[in-house]
Amino acid sequence: MKTLKIFSLAALCISALTICLWYVAVPEELIVAEIQKAARRPVEVIGLKKGLFFNAEINKINVTSDKRTLALLQNIELAFNPLYILTGKIPVEYKSNIYKGVITGTAMYNMTLPEGDRLTVSGEFTGLRLMELAGLYDAYYGDGSVSGTLTVKEKEVHIDFIVKDYKPKIRGGMIPDMLLAYFDELSGKLMITGGNITTCSIALKGRGIFARVKWHLTEHARDITIELMPEPSFKGMELIKTLKRYETSPGIYTIKMRQFLDKSSFNTRYFS
Repeated sequence: MKTLKIFSLAALCISALTICLWYVAVPEELIVAEIQKAARRPVEVIGLKKGLFFNAEINKINVTSDKRTLALLQNIELAFNPLYILTGKIPVEYKSNIYKGVITGTAMYNMTLPEGDRLTVSGEFTGLRLMELAGLYDAYYGDGSVSGTLTVKEKEVHIDFIVKDYKPKIRGGMIPDMLLAYFDELSGKLMITGGNITTCSIALKGRGIFARVKWHLTEHARDITIELMPEPSFKGMELIKTLKRYETSPGIYTIKMRQFLDKSSFNTRYFS
């Protein structure tokens, strides 16, 4: 009985000490500073408030690169595990609104590592608007609800995603734009390094047609490969016939191109 009382008293003292550390030794300014260090790029943290039980709420986090917004997170909820605070390896659960959707997941903040390498993140997102993302990266045409997973490690972000209610936006009379009208599902993988999509692989499914798009970003250009695989029942075969010179095998059309990224003369070169 006496041992139980001693154990209970010790547990109470440790809990009280941990709570004091949370309120005294971990001010809101320190949390903001650590978030900015972990982001590895300019970050604006607005409206952070600590909660009672090792949690915090943030009104907005704006992540930028070269004066361009990379991510705008709103109504962020953070929950810290106090059992690990003294070890310097702090698990964090998070939830946030982003691009009209929601992202949730876990993160590990390892203070024993050098600054810039301390944060690893994994999470799931749902309901993000493709149109919002396209505005940032100019990667896709159209809109839809995006769901998927992400992993942030070291200096790279890996994302797997799917858009089941894809609604293409036809921006002109070019053949790629016109073909988009036949697709209604989009999925893929991409890697972001330094705020740029450096590698991407996308699969598109539609009514009687399947397509794959891959690209890789180099210093001065984006190398793109498009594969089209229409079925005999595809209603847009008249468009496909205009791509005859790109037919690499029966029923498979491969288009390779290079988009030069020099800002003074953005242009695309096609390779047959």
